[in-house]
Amino acid sequence: MAKTAEQLGAFNKYLNKQPNGKGRPSLVLSVEGKQLVEMLSKYMCTDEEMAGELGTTVETLHNKNNRETFLDCKKRGQARGKVSLRRNQMKLSETNATMAIWLGKQVLGQKDYPDPEVDRGAVIEWDV
Repeated sequence: MAKTAEQLGAFNKYLNKQPNGKGRPSLVLSVEGKQLVEMLSKYMCTDEEMAGELGTTVETLHNKNNRETFLDCKKRGQARGKVSLRRNQMKLSETNATMAIWLGKQVLGQKDYPDPEVDRGAVIEWDV
């Protein structure tokens, strides 16, 4: 037999029941649910993984009652995750030459080889 919303504790903590005038009440993300979505998004979790942690389905997160809130929380969390990742990469680049080179290529557009379009006709002199 399927469990009711009351039997599933996650519905009470992460999703609030909102009467919609007819039929079953809608499930809407609570404050705790929004915080959890942000935290999980920081770790780049998928929608399916987040739905599992919230004790609901992806469809509930994407429905008209939650879509905008869910996407805002997800976007904010992912942005925080990217900032955290960049901070860790920059710190690691202080002691790891490979990371410093990789960041130089990604962030500064540096290359391992000269660009023939830019360096056309450049003469490199060698002292022997």
